[in-house]
Amino acid sequence: MVQALQGHAGCPLQHHRHQICRGMFVASLRPPQCARIARSQPGWEVARAWPSDQRYPQALQNRRRGALQITHASNAPSFFSNPHDGEIMAIALPALLGVLLDPLMGLVDTAIVGSLGTTSLAAVGLSGMVFNLSLFIWNFLLFTTTPRIATAVGRDDREAVSRVAAQGLWMAVVLGVGMSLLLWTQGGAALRAMGAGPEVMAVGMPYFRARCLATPSVLMFYVLAGVFRGLKDTRTPLIAGLLSNIVHVALDFGLVYWAGWGVLGAGLATSLSHWVTVAVLGALVIRKGHLRPRDLLRPPDLAEVLPLLRAGVLLSTRMMLAMGTFVYATRAIAGFGAAAVAGHEILRTLWVTATQAFSSLDIATQTLVASYLGKGDRKTASDIVARVLRLAAGIGALLAVALLAGRQALPTVFTSDPAVQGLVTMVLPLVALGMPLDAVTAVCDGTLLGAQEISWLSKTMVVTSAGVALGLIAAQKYGWGILGVWAVLKGLTLGRLAGAAWRLASPASPLQSRPAPATAG
Repeated sequence: MVQALQGHAGCPLQHHRHQICRGMFVASLRPPQCARIARSQPGWEVARAWPSDQRYPQALQNRRRGALQITHASNAPSFFSNPHDGEIMAIALPALLGVLLDPLMGLVDTAIVGSLGTTSLAAVGLSGMVFNLSLFIWNFLLFTTTPRIATAVGRDDREAVSRVAAQGLWMAVVLGVGMSLLLWTQGGAALRAMGAGPEVMAVGMPYFRARCLATPSVLMFYVLAGVFRGLKDTRTPLIAGLLSNIVHVALDFGLVYWAGWGVLGAGLATSLSHWVTVAVLGALVIRKGHLRPRDLLRPPDLAEVLPLLRAGVLLSTRMMLAMGTFVYATRAIAGFGAAAVAGHEILRTLWVTATQAFSSLDIATQTLVASYLGKGDRKTASDIVARVLRLAAGIGALLAVALLAGRQALPTVFTSDPAVQGLVTMVLPLVALGMPLDAVTAVCDGTLLGAQEISWLSKTMVVTSAGVALGLIAAQKYGWGILGVWAVLKGLTLGRLAGAAWRLASPASPLQSRPAPATAG
């Protein structure tokens, strides 16, 4: 194609700049002759051309009014191919592997601790749950850091990237040390409140306090992971996570078996592996120039931190409402008998596992939307959201088909009780049919997080969770059973989706193009 244009007698493109990129030939100067040549080439088409009666000098003077884009037909966007797929998948695929890595390593850790006996396994399970729930409220550091970094990168503001990273790390250290002291002194009371008896307490407290040593590192990881996500780099956290888990398993074997420290060794292995991850990511973010040591040495002012804390309160409230809704649903189901509770746990496990398949699209959307909005390019941000929504809906549909196809076999993997199997088989189609909506809702959440619409997300969750709570009360009162409870829980998805769709379709949408300001004269 290029040879044809260059070989065309009298074509001004022989003497002017042109470029070739991703199957598209875009010339600085595009006269009508080139349009005729493009039409003569098989598989190529002209998207837009200069008026045929416009002379070349006029085109030179007015080239900003139009353009000739000669595009190969095979590169036209479709459901299976899109110009944005490369940058979406470059973020989403490593993020997906990272999401799947932690549960896999958790199974290895559980197997090692399980070999120590039932009491040790119970103590570690209960202590780990209390520890993770205590730190869950602080993962807003991840979700607030990512869009701020991506926005700064979109504006090509390297100084802002360093300042945001340093502010986040200072917050992580201060909050992490405070939380570590709180858990160290009050962990016993928390375990007893969860029903731990004297035998479990004796084994669980050494493990719990060993885990407390890692509290600052967990919060620092949230910040550093957010920094790399904002930089569109999810490979580096994945590699650091792989290294950390290798260290974790090696320390588990060394401290649990070789040193004979048992559950205490398992806790220390977990904590040390967290610090390894933070050390690797911290060294890399400094080495790559994204964090300047002088910013790290200067504590942030309160005025710089307060907006982050306000956003953190909103996000933490949103997450706690979602968690509280599921906890209340479990309580409601407990009134329907042991089989219902067991079936609910199996359904929850299947649902959480399935949603991991599209959670990485949420991450990619958040990062790319923040980046392009930082550049002021709302059109590209909107195009990316539209593309990811289609991908998410497609993945959700595939998950729905898989769950429906396995509705008879999947329950038998978890239980041999016919009563439990029957309940799971009955409710699983509802969970399956909700998968496309779950996937689309996750992407909408990522879009609004990338646009830093945190207040809107929190308000939507308050209204949604209130409505779902009323539904759960009715389900418990009128005995709707496990199917009724799960039908009510789908209201969480529908409410979030309705709120996000309303915001994104409104004139105040962060993706809406703004009219350019009028210029005088």
